Amino acid sequence: MKILAGISILVVEDDDALRESIVEMFDYAGAKVFNVDNGKDALDMVSTQSFDIVFSDVRMGKGDGITLMKQLALRPGPKPLCFLCTGHADISEPEALQMGVLKVFAKPFKPAHIFEELQKSIDLNLKKSG
Repeated sequence: MKILAGISILVVEDDDALRESIVEMFDYAGAKVFNVDNGKDALDMVSTQSFDIVFSDVRMGKGDGITLMKQLALRPGPKPLCFLCTGHADISEPEALQMGVLKVFAKPFKPAHIFEELQKSIDLNLKKSG
């Protein structure tokens, strides 16, 4: 069984090669994956679709990941599980937690670490809702 079967994920990353790798990684794990290359387009997508997880870069043109996460936190109703990735020291874990981000991954990251953290967050979220 694929570990992310039935999970919808929005990947937001401006580096084309990295975005494709992340999409392939989540797709291989069974997720239904959508992707955009900036925060503005991500906000447009979340206004018309719901996602279980949003996995976003921090630094991007046309809307950064921090602004995206702040906007997602302000939206009414159920919220996706949110994760950030960055190659810089843009945001600390405590700052991220205040915005509803569950984990900040430093680039380069290991897929196994991402899956481990996503699984923990999914399991915890299911316990809270069930």
